[in-house]
Amino acid sequence: MFFFLLYLVSCGPTEESNAAIWQRMQLVGQRSIVQLLRVDPLLMHNAWTDSMAEYSDENCPPMEEHNGMDLWRQSCTTEDGNQFLGWSLNLRIDHIYEDGIDWDVQDWLSGQARIIAGDVELSNYGDILHQDGAGPSGRRVLSGLVFGNFSWTDPTATNTWLSDDLSIEYEYRFAKESTGWSSTVDAWLSNFDDSIHGEAVIWDGIEFDQAQCAREPIGGTLWLREGEGRWATVQFDDMCDGCGFVTTTGTPMCFDFTMWFDWSEYPWEERPSIAVGGE
Repeated sequence: MFFFLLYLVSCGPTEESNAAIWQRMQLVGQRSIVQLLRVDPLLMHNAWTDSMAEYSDENCPPMEEHNGMDLWRQSCTTEDGNQFLGWSLNLRIDHIYEDGIDWDVQDWLSGQARIIAGDVELSNYGDILHQDGAGPSGRRVLSGLVFGNFSWTDPTATNTWLSDDLSIEYEYRFAKESTGWSSTVDAWLSNFDDSIHGEAVIWDGIEFDQAQCAREPIGGTLWLREGEGRWATVQFDDMCDGCGFVTTTGTPMCFDFTMWFDWSEYPWEERPSIAVGGE
């Protein structure tokens, strides 16, 4: 028995297995880089607004106003058999000045709700905010958050983030400067890769500045978890080569962040670098 226990204790991870673990973590990190940019908040807002207009009737759902927002909190079924389940708050403002920003768009959706019409189901379990406007200098600003679980089974959502089984907490801010885009991101993302069970990534205070470096973050930490539950934290130096290092071991880990700078109108606009299978 003693020799058997000694054998078990001595059988730690080999260098080869460690390399495989780092490789899986690097893959998880790279896929999170692409996945976050596929999260289009406007797709959810438009789906919700259009579904409310198309599937509701004059009695279902019964609407109220709460602090200037549209509210329904009573489940019901329309005469056509469409179901509105749970509760929801919705606000869409065309123009508002707030916190020094002249917002042209402010979309807010919150709730624990489902809209079911035949085979199509739209689910909103959380909060989603999107703002688009101009800062004091007149330059463009995008800001918002996506927190919870969202899905849509309409064919329009095929191969979009609403067809993925995501658990997400994502807060973003993009600002257009004379020298390019800068952005700050905080996020927690899991269940975004069917091939890697149990993966998760935390973007902790990640900052980008295209003027300083268009190949990696200039600040913040990536937390990576592969399927067996192991975590690693990755930080980036000032080399601007797309590579960081695992903080506990110094192991180098490289990523492709170029898709955070190759867009023109919106970070989530369609392009090869963030297409399904494009990473």
